[in-house]
Amino acid sequence: MNSITFLSLEELANEVVESHAFRLPCEREISFIDSGGSGPVLFYNHGGASCRFEALTGFATAREHGFRIIAADRPGYGRSTDVEQWTLRRWAGDIAALADALSISEFAVAGTSAGGPYSLAVAAELGVRVRKATLINTAGSPHDPAWSAVPLRTRLLCHALARTPGLAPYLFGRLRSDPHKALGALRRAPEADKRLLSDFGEAFVIAFCREGLRQGIQATIRDLRLLYASNWGLPWSEPRTTVRIVQGEEDLMLPFVKSVARTHQIDLRVIPGGHLGGTTPDVWKSLI
Repeated sequence: MNSITFLSLEELANEVVESHAFRLPCEREISFIDSGGSGPVLFYNHGGASCRFEALTGFATAREHGFRIIAADRPGYGRSTDVEQWTLRRWAGDIAALADALSISEFAVAGTSAGGPYSLAVAAELGVRVRKATLINTAGSPHDPAWSAVPLRTRLLCHALARTPGLAPYLFGRLRSDPHKALGALRRAPEADKRLLSDFGEAFVIAFCREGLRQGIQATIRDLRLLYASNWGLPWSEPRTTVRIVQGEEDLMLPFVKSVARTHQIDLRVIPGGHLGGTTPDVWKSLI
């Protein structure tokens, strides 16, 4: 397992102070963090039940290697204004508006877990502005033929989370109200994820979750339903840029992305670890 460069809790607190707010023409606000610098830009899309803070794990690498990371909270996460009607593609308009405000003409995009499909949507919608799109330990789509490659147990779990009334609200409600106890469920996670969580520190994960769920769990539930109970409406061939997938060798969606990669001739990089293992310095460097 690759070692990971992390910020100290004091540095994390400093980054939180430097969060920014951007007001869209529709009056919604987007909260984001920016590593700064004048190098190539990467817009990073966080996973579910999380927030912009995920990108902090890459800030040291970005500064060392001369590129810039910008990470924004999607509506209803962190400090970004929530919405009632939402689609994967609508996020591309928010990213385009933020990039315009920051005078950024072109950029790469990447996202982890639930942030993977959003990265694909940004690449599909914004065309030549996006140099490269990377999906890290991405979620899969039950409406994609590749879904049949996913083990039945995983398919049933995703179906239950997206469609069983009360299940996801109960689980993510626990994560919001008692994250220490809820994180105990990771004892059943792949060994690679448990090692990484131990190295990373529970305090960081709790900070991400608490900030991501500060407005409630509605955005997380919406993402689950968008990803696992509806058609993404995003053909893999639509983006006019390079699309790559980085997936942990112990991640539950690896069979899905292997099938997608074969069918659509997408570059797939399998790395050590499970679902949480995509934020090593080596991976961050490859995203730009």
